[in-house]
Amino acid sequence: MNHCEAKRSTRNGLEILTLSNGLVSMSVIPDKGADIYEWIHVPSGIDVLWKSPWGLARHRGNPSTSTNTAAAWIEAYEGGWQVLFPSGGGPAEYKGVELNFHGEASVSAWDVEEFESTPGFAIMKLSNRLARSPFRIEREIVLEQNARHVLLNETITNDGREDMDYMWGHHPAYGMPLIGAGARIATNARSIAADDVIAGPGNSLDPGKTFAWPDGSGNQGKVDLSVLPDQTIERATMCYLHDFDNATAWYGISNPKLGIGAGLAWDRNDFPCA
Repeated sequence: MNHCEAKRSTRNGLEILTLSNGLVSMSVIPDKGADIYEWIHVPSGIDVLWKSPWGLARHRGNPSTSTNTAAAWIEAYEGGWQVLFPSGGGPAEYKGVELNFHGEASVSAWDVEEFESTPGFAIMKLSNRLARSPFRIEREIVLEQNARHVLLNETITNDGREDMDYMWGHHPAYGMPLIGAGARIATNARSIAADDVIAGPGNSLDPGKTFAWPDGSGNQGKVDLSVLPDQTIERATMCYLHDFDNATAWYGISNPKLGIGAGLAWDRNDFPCA
């Protein structure tokens, strides 16, 4: 039996909250956007999330060197998995207020409402009342005994007196050794659309075109997007999965050489695109 644990630790002056059960562990940084910093397959010790070369060191009291919020976001980006809210991309102006790149929730500190464990489950609850828009966002992360998956429940509330538009998304970045030659992507999406603007070097799809998953084509010829290339092949493709074939949308990334994989499943009505 793998009992659940909830542990606090500190790295580079930041508090880290970790849920674990002997099979999987997940670590969160409350003071940095409630970022999911690590997602570890415990038996192998492999963290499936990518880390930036500068990592958490940038948070050691270093001020941003840019007034551009996109540049500032990247400077503070340690890798891992962010929630983007109430905007994604950008920066932009909405109702006279500047919305920073990838949203206030991804860079501000969250409050820890609950953090505890029993032998059967471990749980953390966090919340963030935004300053630039009248939203409250709440997150609950639950890890059950003997489970190989983690449950994330998120809720947004508009505390204002008028309707508000928003963008809400998740930004997990996967890295080596999960990502490598022979790793594969599976999904129940039926189509993939190439971005009509972002098409830099290494782009393998014709901009603005839609293809049937997993087959695409572009200036490199035909490409099977479900098979990841090795490091000798340059690929940088901005594209969007659509038309998930049931109410639960999902994707998975597997590495047969390592015998592990990771992925997400979610309500298609909440997030119709990946």
